Amino acid sequence: MTGIDLNRILQILNWGILGILWSIYFIIGDSLYVNFNSILLGTLLSFQVGVFLLVERKKRDPFVILLCLQMIVYFLFRIVTLLNYSFSNVFLRYPFTVSDLNYALIFIITANFVFYLGLSIRGLKSSIFTELHSKNP
Repeated sequence: MTGIDLNRILQILNWGILGILWSIYFIIGDSLYVNFNSILLGTLLSFQVGVFLLVERKKRDPFVILLCLQMIVYFLFRIVTLLNYSFSNVFLRYPFTVSDLNYALIFIITANFVFYLGLSIRGLKSSIFTELHSKNP
């Protein structure tokens, strides 16, 4: 396939934000809301999204594209903004620590895996049903 589709744009955005995240961390170091473990978890999330996009390229699924779009634009980019800007009005009302961010990232990575597994089983189930149905008219 030639040209650029949304999958390719998301791959570029994913790896670009990961590069920005590591670059800012090497310049700034730990911040009020982000530490090295947060960076590692963000990297794991980015690799997870990268794998989802690679698999989606072979077996098209719009739900995977939407999941990856949300992970990149909201969650990965939010780690970058929390690292770069250590003030947020929201956190004045609701206390937030580095351990809260790390716990949330672990939860997000686990939830993504389960969600993707569910999408894969759904696709597997429908292909098995189609195969069985075609053998038994």
